[in-house]
Amino acid sequence: MNQIRIALLLVAWLAGICSAIPAVASTSRKSSCPDVQLHSNFETSKYMGVWYEIQAMPSFFWTIKSCTKANYNQTSPEVVEIESKGFDEAGDNATSSSKMTISKESTARMLTEFMQGITPPYQVLDTDYTSYACIHSCLAFGPIKNEFVWVYSRERTLEEAKVSKCRTIFSQYESVDIQALTNTPQDNCI
Repeated sequence: MNQIRIALLLVAWLAGICSAIPAVASTSRKSSCPDVQLHSNFETSKYMGVWYEIQAMPSFFWTIKSCTKANYNQTSPEVVEIESKGFDEAGDNATSSSKMTISKESTARMLTEFMQGITPPYQVLDTDYTSYACIHSCLAFGPIKNEFVWVYSRERTLEEAKVSKCRTIFSQYESVDIQALTNTPQDNCI
């Protein structure tokens, strides 16, 4: 019973924060997540390894604000572990560890372990595995929706044509606020 009360308080807290901070996610009036087109024939093994965040929607959930580098490692047929590092807002070292479970519906859709009982999707919309990836995530609770997109690269930089390709894919979904995408600083990184 205490766990239910804590979960309800958490949902209420998230609802309050999400309504008070519009930059947390896309601020579409639609409260449902879009049905996105996932990368066809996605090969998880080719996706594993290091990815750098080139662009992202701002989020207070994510403490790493610059030099974001994530290493993806498939530890079993169903599980991917991610070790991320970079710098927080103060310029101090920041790290994060998480796991994703590969969906039975499509390997291009994984469920992240954000909190117990809350598993936002990690959806690969497009990638060539060697240079760029276009990622979407959306989670809706009643009238509250958090939607994010990311542009990733295998290097700390990415040619503008590939960034534009991801932005074009994201713009196919009216709920995604392309204007909210910001460059993730990748300068003076270790």
